[in-house]
Amino acid sequence: MRQFTFSQKGLFFLLLVTVVTGTFGCKNDNPDFLDYDRALLLENVGKNYILPAYANAMNKGAALLAAGDSFAQSGTLADLSAAHTALREARLAWLACSPFEFGPAAATHLRGVLNTFPADPQQIEANIMAGFWNLEQASNVDARGFPAIDYLLHHADDASIRTEFTTANHASSRQQLLQALLADVKSALENTFQGWNATGDNYLAEFIGKLGTDAGSSSALLVNQLNLDLEQLKTARIGIPLGKRSLGVTLPEKVESRYGSYSSALAMAHLQAIRAIYEGQHFSTTTTIVDGYGIFEALEALDAKYNGKSLAIALRDQFSRATTAINDLPDPLADAVVNNPAPLEVAYSEIQKLVILLKTDMPSAMSILITYTDTDGD
Repeated sequence: MRQFTFSQKGLFFLLLVTVVTGTFGCKNDNPDFLDYDRALLLENVGKNYILPAYANAMNKGAALLAAGDSFAQSGTLADLSAAHTALREARLAWLACSPFEFGPAAATHLRGVLNTFPADPQQIEANIMAGFWNLEQASNVDARGFPAIDYLLHHADDASIRTEFTTANHASSRQQLLQALLADVKSALENTFQGWNATGDNYLAEFIGKLGTDAGSSSALLVNQLNLDLEQLKTARIGIPLGKRSLGVTLPEKVESRYGSYSSALAMAHLQAIRAIYEGQHFSTTTTIVDGYGIFEALEALDAKYNGKSLAIALRDQFSRATTAINDLPDPLADAVVNNPAPLEVAYSEIQKLVILLKTDMPSAMSILITYTDTDGD
């Protein structure tokens, strides 16, 4: 009796066809498969939030340079007040962009250039005394950006600041350093915006086009940076001043706006930026909210659950609780750290609960791996 046999090559071909057919047929043939629209998510976030947010921050950086230059040249109290306002507006505008430390922002180390806090007053004054500086040097990491400008414009009463910039020793050097710091901020924001803009490097097109969930995909970059930013809100803006990293010893001098005394407002702006991306909101400088496709919609499409209920709703509710807690923080925050720490403890706790959901449950549902490392022990 003749026995029919496959050749090794024929057997390999049959197995290959079977595997390929099964691989490509699995998703389409499974009516229970759930996914979300990554293209719509990235297009909405990129076009309707990231690009206009960077444009606004760039404009506020230019306005800060103009206001600061006016004060440096005139030394009037009116121009100092205008510079105070412009600084606050620029800091708030940049925090709307803080969650996007990838692409152009990562290339320019934007977060480090703009907002390494607290500032180092000794280094700033040493630069003024010397009459020269290189803001790119490691010694000036804590002597540049918004915190350094905050020190120069706010560290004493207005009359004393005016004297330092007009008639005191090294007044000319102080003026020049302020102008250098302002120009540095403006340049960093402009370069980052142009990196995203279609007339520049057009990273926006790359961002929208990098679909998938692998470590290099835009969804993974976005989710990782949202988480990293939220942890920085929890730790740097609240936890460290509260003593969470110093065995309970409070460090009020570590607050973000040490001299301008609006750290709580900055914390709120930071959380609002993270929440806006989660909700898919369009960027706006008004109170009008326009909703688009965000991570909330992605989780809803995935039918993701948390304790048997909607994970999307659980996250939304925790964002609301964290928002309420930060809204209850008083300014100056440095005073509250010492004299009224209870609201900070509440805010820290609510943000920590949000971190767990955002860092563990959300990436798991979206099949995204958290690739950054931290020392919080979350």
